[in-house]
Amino acid sequence: MLAGRGFGKTRAGAEWVRNLAESGQARAIALVGDTADDVRQCDALVGPSGQREPRHRFDLVLRQRGRAATLLAELCAAIHVMFFWSGGRLRFVGDVPGDPVTLVTSRNVIDGQFVYHGPARAAEFSHAIVSYHDQQLGGQMAVEVAVDHAALNRFGYRGHEVFLAGCGRRSEARRHARWLVETARSQRRAVSYRAGLDHFADNPVRPGDIILLADTSRSHDGARRGPLLVLTVDGPASTPPTTTPARLLLRGQLPAGRGPHGWPARGGQADVITRFEQADGTVAMRQMRLHHAADGTLSLTSPPASPPAPLPVLAEGTPLAITRAGQDAPPDSYRVIAVREVGDAVVEVTALYHDPDKYRRIETAGAPDQTPLPAASEPDFTAPLPVARQIRLTSAE
Repeated sequence: MLAGRGFGKTRAGAEWVRNLAESGQARAIALVGDTADDVRQCDALVGPSGQREPRHRFDLVLRQRGRAATLLAELCAAIHVMFFWSGGRLRFVGDVPGDPVTLVTSRNVIDGQFVYHGPARAAEFSHAIVSYHDQQLGGQMAVEVAVDHAALNRFGYRGHEVFLAGCGRRSEARRHARWLVETARSQRRAVSYRAGLDHFADNPVRPGDIILLADTSRSHDGARRGPLLVLTVDGPASTPPTTTPARLLLRGQLPAGRGPHGWPARGGQADVITRFEQADGTVAMRQMRLHHAADGTLSLTSPPASPPAPLPVLAEGTPLAITRAGQDAPPDSYRVIAVREVGDAVVEVTALYHDPDKYRRIETAGAPDQTPLPAASEPDFTAPLPVARQIRLTSAE
């Protein structure tokens, strides 16, 4: 079916599937995926060597009518997918590894303020308790638990119980419990900021996108991990803007702090790691050399190499996140969970801290413990029973 927006293509497909199910023409209906990458994400083999298995399996039989929204929510929760309404349709985004789509600095934010927040104390939990129907037990109900030891030490025992619909494997239930713990940790490091619509003109930010947030005042744990500097490109030095520049002039000033952990004094230079957004919207990282001239002018050149690497062609005003080489404290990664318009041409973005290493911790949590229990000694039934002595019989009225 080829038609324009609003014609009813999605509704027509849904009604066709519904008619097949109600008429009995189709008994097994597969909800496959929006794209080929989505299907590969579910079918990808995970787990330790010798115990590899598909990441997700959703086996569910519908025996009665129910709300489509409820089924959709259960399905998305089982495969770690969030959905939202945008552009006149439902969109689905999985919690999967990805690259940052943009670099956000204080220069992109209204008043330059990032607001950090976390969940309410009552929403914290120490144990994720996942119930499911275990196929190896004939479909009986089973439970898998993942523990957040940091939350346990801080808040004590607090259980969070969920039922994982369509799950029949112990390993998948264990991975889901670990995912709940990792998600709760991310919610303790949430951030919100407001920006104008021009910030999203070239590269729109949507829920599910990963962004790099360069906040010079703090990192995800509330403390500076290393020197972080945000400057903007002032233009190339004596070079036409269409050719590769030999030196990039910068706009801004270096903060106070000299020495091995600070920035170079006037007349000095230092090797730095620079992150910036390219014309295609991707975030690139390059090693460069920062020069601090005697008159206070700042510039970037390629580090000495043979042959020298050309500098990128960047437009004037492009923000750069700069860290010291060898002390690299990269900008924090966040995953956007909400974008809403709060005023006239003003958008508020809410995001959760994104730890790329969490996927390794989640997928390695799917291997069940195969350690055999110690064999218990059988009691000796041939030994004589002890003789009871001094038995007193009493009666009560």
